[in-house]
Amino acid sequence: MSYSLTPVLIDLPKLRDLMGSKDLAVLQAVIKKNRQDMLAIDEMGDEFFEEFEKEIKADYKAFVAGDLSRVDLKQVYPDPPDDGDDIDDGDEDEDDDDDEGEPTRETTTGAALVHLILGGSMDPSKGYKYGYALCHLCEHLGRVPDHDSWCSIRSRSVEAVDAVLKKAGVKPKTFSVEGHLQYRGAPVAIPAPDDFPAIGYLTRDEARTLLPLLDPAKIDAAIRNAPDDYQEWLETAIGELRAWLEACVKTDRDLICFYG
Repeated sequence: MSYSLTPVLIDLPKLRDLMGSKDLAVLQAVIKKNRQDMLAIDEMGDEFFEEFEKEIKADYKAFVAGDLSRVDLKQVYPDPPDDGDDIDDGDEDEDDDDDEGEPTRETTTGAALVHLILGGSMDPSKGYKYGYALCHLCEHLGRVPDHDSWCSIRSRSVEAVDAVLKKAGVKPKTFSVEGHLQYRGAPVAIPAPDDFPAIGYLTRDEARTLLPLLDPAKIDAAIRNAPDDYQEWLETAIGELRAWLEACVKTDRDLICFYG
């Protein structure tokens, strides 16, 4: 299966200032533009989406209109279960298999964005919804540069880029796509997604430090030692990565990436 790494050029201090700011104009604009994508995320991840579909769609309509009364900002959420909690020890009654309980509404991606901007308590079991809400917010605030080479990629593609950078003298501790742009984590406080989207970032100062280390001659030599079927893609992908960093330096912006 293939995934994409989506870069966004953004002002991280502005993003951080928005957390808990109660900026309704930004909140309404993001949900109005991305409502259908948010609903698609909810439908894909919520076990009982169909049972509550009408209510959920009504919530989004209210959000766009500026009515946030449907979100309880003080709700107390249970801690997510430990990995071992799902293990069947064989001691449960067989009758329990037929007891599915009452359908319950889950936190929506739109509500997750409300939590971020209004400063409400967050649902620790829905980290992926906060991740996608953050992605939509960042795309609204910033600019997505060209990244065609980073669409429909696999994990070995990222590994190949990092191998080239290492051979070119860039130490993984200083920078790697996997360590910094994929799995570094979000630059603002959100519940960590269990799976996708993976999130990473570079500050503008880090971009300034990294850019001179991408020596064209050393990178070209490292690419020539890569498998033949990867060389053309590596040249283009690292070229786009370099362009992101140059844009950060030129526009005095930071870089945040979402992988999924």
